[in-house]
Amino acid sequence: HPDERAILMKGGDMHTPSLPQLGQLLDPEISPLNPRWFPYGSFPLYLLKFAGEALGKIREPLTLAGTAILGRSLSAILDTLSVLVVYLLGSRLYSRKVGLLGAVLTAFAVLHIQLSHFYAVETVMTLFVLLTLLFLWRLMERGSAWSAILAGVFLGLALATKVSAAPLLLTATGAGLLFIFKGDGGSLGIAPQAKGRVLRGIWLILLTCAFAFLAFAIAQPYAFLDWRRFLADGHGSLDGGRWLKLEPVH
Repeated sequence: HPDERAILMKGGDMHTPSLPQLGQLLDPEISPLNPRWFPYGSFPLYLLKFAGEALGKIREPLTLAGTAILGRSLSAILDTLSVLVVYLLGSRLYSRKVGLLGAVLTAFAVLHIQLSHFYAVETVMTLFVLLTLLFLWRLMERGSAWSAILAGVFLGLALATKVSAAPLLLTATGAGLLFIFKGDGGSLGIAPQAKGRVLRGIWLILLTCAFAFLAFAIAQPYAFLDWRRFLADGHGSLDGGRWLKLEPVH
């Protein structure tokens, strides 16, 4: 899988700095944790790198082949968790039967089975997108600040995995608005005395976005520290593990 190969290669180029090297982390040109590669988010690279180093302390350091096996194991675990979250979403929104049906269809979906055999970004992002939707539902139904915080964290991690998760910011706004306008009987409307509910809904939207930004900044810090390269990579296309510039077709 070309994307998997590129992730393994870029992850292998990074290393955890020693204590005297910590000051280098703020310099994108010499930082050992700057992937210098942003067609995808940095979080999957860090997840694989730190998991590999932790496993290497228990056993011997992983080879490239061993790192690939670890990555594929992580991918399979994350995709299996996605099946569980689909069940939870279906159960909350409709019924347990619907949740079970959704989970079964997800478990046997060919695309999920294929991608869980490789360490690419799709299985990672899918789990975070589903978790974001689950907690946005809780935000809409209960107006919980913790739901807003967790939705924001998972949204930020989804963005740090692949920026195509950005439309979820609109979903987060929609969840806050539905909390404001959702009546007791499920109908849309807002009472004149419900000023507190309006302020609460706006606060939940801002809280979600704030924690999404915070989680993104932590999981992909070089989007800011190395923002020129980050923006430049946004104009390309991944092909065979290389980041190429798109040319107009005449």
